[in-house]
Parts: sequence; structure tokens; C-alpha cells
Amino acid sequence: MSRAQIRDRLLCLLYFINFLYLLNPANAVAQIQPPTTYALTHAKIFTLAGSTIEDGTLIIRDGKIAAVGAGLDIPSGAQVIDAKGLQVYPGLFDSITQMGLREIGAVSATVDSAESGGYNPDVVAATAVSPSSEHIPVTRAAGITEVLAVPASGGMDSFGSQGVIGGQAAAIHLSGWTIDEMLIKKSAAMVLNWPEIEPRLLTSPPFRERKNPTARPSRNTTNK
Repeated sequence: MSRAQIRDRLLCLLYFINFLYLLNPANAVAQIQPPTTYALTHAKIFTLAGSTIEDGTLIIRDGKIAAVGAGLDIPSGAQVIDAKGLQVYPGLFDSITQMGLREIGAVSATVDSAESGGYNPDVVAATAVSPSSEHIPVTRAAGITEVLAVPASGGMDSFGSQGVIGGQAAAIHLSGWTIDEMLIKKSAAMVLNWPEIEPRLLTSPPFRERKNPTARPSRNTTNK
């Protein structure tokens, strides 16, 4: 038997063994299963709950911080990321946005930030949030990891609804493929736009009344 025939038979045998291995569902899943534990090492960590850790380790397990400190033992199977020279901060929270509700203000098909009418207590922002919004990764890259998606707030622009009750704001993470993965609290607050008496100015003689160009109705969000 020639060397070429032996090589071909060995390759066929290896392919067959690999095929049998992949027939086991547990083995197939194990090959595509991403790591669930990460360890950021040698980072400068600002905890905001104590002193700064100059050479710290951050352990993340299943998407949550499991441990933070100096000289921590790295869990077995964790993906290690060398963060030397980098700084780690807690994520920021933006309390009034139209995240996922308004994409391009000039394109009405991408705007779902408000309903018609002045009183909409039944409107829930979470049902309209688009997880594929391009604003989400940009905002996350700036260090904001959680936001309040607020209907009829004018959070990202100045064109919010003038209704008194705008609806129910939703607290969301800026990470996830679906709204169910992103959701922190579906109904976190009720949006209330406080009405106010518009101040008026008197011009010079003959003292005609005119509107104050700087006056704008105030807005507020009240927690439940």
C-alpha cells in the first residue's frame, strides 16, 4: 500500500471520528458555547465605593460583576483580558432619553416617541424600544450603560409632546439583542409634563403685550 493510500485512509478515519463526535449534542454545543466568565487583569479600577485599585482584577460571570479587587484568583476556564494601562469605571445612568424610541427626527417612520392626545398613562415605552437603534452602541461607547427610555420627553431633541401625561418610562440596559434581554424595569416612572402659566412681556409705549420668546413649558418625570 502506497503512502498516498495510507494518508487518504487516515484522513477518512479522522473525518469519521470527528463526525461521530459532533453527533453528540453536548459536544456540538460545547464547541460553540462562548465563555461566560471573564477576568480583566492589571487594570486601574475606580469603584466609587472606596479607594482606587491601581493594579486590580475584575471578574465578570454571566454578565454580572462577581468580584473586584487586587490579587484575585482567576476562575478556571475564564477568558483573561490584560487591561494594563486601561481604566475601569462603573457605568453611567442617563435618566431622561428617547433611546430606542427616536432614530432620525426628520424621518417619521423611525420616530415612535410620543402618542397623540394630552393624557396617555397607558403608553409603555418598553413596547416601542428598538434594540437595533444605532444610538445604543454609540451611547454605550461613551460610558453610559443604562438609561431611562422616556416617552414624550424630548430627551434626545427638543420636539417632545406637549401632553400632560406622556406615558410610562422604561429602565433598560444598553446591551442585549432583544428588549427582554435589555429590560431592567418595564414601568419605572410616569412622565408628567407640568403645565405652567406663560409669562408675558410689555413692550415700550404703547405697551403692547407680547410673548416671552424664552419661555418653555417645564417637564418632569415622577417615580412610581
